[in-house]
Amino acid sequence: MAAAGGKIFAFSGNGKATPDAKSPIIFDTAYVYDPGSDGWSKLDTQTPVGLSGAKAVGLADGRIAIFGGYNKELFDKYLADVGAIDKDKEPEAYRKLVDSYMGMKPEAYRWNDEVLVYDPAGNNWGSLGANPFLPNCDPAMATMGEGDFLLVSGGIKPGLRTPEAKLVKIRDGAAHWQKVSDLPPLSGSEPQEGVAGAYAGKAGDDVLVAGGANFKGAQANAAAGKWFAHDGLAKSWRDDVYAFDGKDWKVAGKLPRGLAYGAAFDAPGGLLVVGGEDRDGKARKEVFLLKWDGKALSVEN
Repeated sequence: MAAAGGKIFAFSGNGKATPDAKSPIIFDTAYVYDPGSDGWSKLDTQTPVGLSGAKAVGLADGRIAIFGGYNKELFDKYLADVGAIDKDKEPEAYRKLVDSYMGMKPEAYRWNDEVLVYDPAGNNWGSLGANPFLPNCDPAMATMGEGDFLLVSGGIKPGLRTPEAKLVKIRDGAAHWQKVSDLPPLSGSEPQEGVAGAYAGKAGDDVLVAGGANFKGAQANAAAGKWFAHDGLAKSWRDDVYAFDGKDWKVAGKLPRGLAYGAAFDAPGGLLVVGGEDRDGKARKEVFLLKWDGKALSVEN
């Protein structure tokens, strides 16, 4: 989802195509919200690939750049196959199928590695080039300047995040990528798991990345060659907040609670955090401002 030309555009996502469908799919549809008429309408276009889990951002020229996204063909087939098995009557077949899909290495999921661009004016699609790194789903994103974006963490396969952060500069019709410092470990004894669905944006001169969700122990499993990395692990909704000064990260503080999958907006005085999901899987309605002076983090309700 991204804003462009005073409107809001929503791409792809996943769910059941009809109420009686046996399994969900990744949609290839797109919609636009017009605040003037207070209404949504379906666009006469089809996304080139599955964009569930992708991150979109408006560009200065009115177009929308899109990063990442699940592979529609693979994910649709997996969900259809899972939906066709009664796991209570056929537990071994069900487990074999889940293990087979979840046990693949990140590259095998064939997530979208093109930086796609959608032009609302012409209702057409293009590409800004390939991502030289493993593509991410549900990364955090902050705008650093005109055409400059920081992509932080996100998933590299189901259940496994990355601590990596990348700076993307869009110049002359192409995306140029640069790796920056990884998210730091929270302690000396634990690896940084990375997060998906975190909040991000500018607070003063720094970038804040807050919350998100992960599976503690998934990095260790992957390092040991166990690619069903989150098997048996509990999902954790994080309350950690990190600050990035353009060179290094530091642990800045805590959110009021673990939160993920909401929205964040750069605002005067800090980063505005809106809604999300808590550790009980419940949708949250509160809105608060994260304020950061380079040394101390505070929360303003």
